[in-house]
Amino acid sequence: MRAIVKCALAALLFAVAGADRASAWIYVNTNTPDGSCVVTLSGVMTLADTNFFEAMAGMCNGGGVLLESRGGSLDAGLRIGEIIRRRGMETAVAYDAMCASSCALAWLGGVVRNMFPTSRIGFHEAYVLEGDSPRTSSVGNALIGVYLTNIGLP
Repeated sequence: MRAIVKCALAALLFAVAGADRASAWIYVNTNTPDGSCVVTLSGVMTLADTNFFEAMAGMCNGGGVLLESRGGSLDAGLRIGEIIRRRGMETAVAYDAMCASSCALAWLGGVVRNMFPTSRIGFHEAYVLEGDSPRTSSVGNALIGVYLTNIGLP
């Protein structure tokens, strides 16, 4: 019952905080005897998703995050990855699922990273769009470097 109340409060916070800008679906399963849980995140990741993700992960005492996304906002991927690492959670990409771009960076935040032989995880450099043309973002790539250092990766 307590988990249901927390979910309802988090959903209300999410709605008040601007749900119209969030794109990802974020769901938490807290039905475990040890208090751990599984957070599922799928869809395009936006900066508006980070607060809701943090509220959902905050209900967990360990556990993991199942990711499936083609990406989205660089800032969202980095912040969600930091939340995952700070909460000591594992990450996983499901069988035949794709996790690319900002999703792949969030996946790296897991204290243990899991995937299946058919999972697809894709990385690329940070970029900004100028019209319809991508241009490398030196600032974005520097942020990725800082993030990788902060989570203990070379």
